[in-house]
Amino acid sequence: MVSASDEIRDEIRNAFAGVTLGDGISLEQTKVIDDYGGCGSQEFKALPLGEITNDWKAIPVSVLDEAEC
Repeated sequence: MVSASDEIRDEIRNAFAGVTLGDGISLEQTKVIDDYGGCGSQEFKALPLGEITNDWKAIPVSVLDEAEC
């Protein structure tokens, strides 16, 4: 028997399967925005290059825990 939490987890994974960051704002970019800048335009654009942006399931929980939502 599948638990309700497992069903919800699977529904979320299915709903977001294949979703990537694309032209969105990365987690590191949100930190810069929250601090009202702090880096140049080119540096800001380069921030996602050092992050996981192609598979949201691969982002470590520790990174998500650090994100302020």
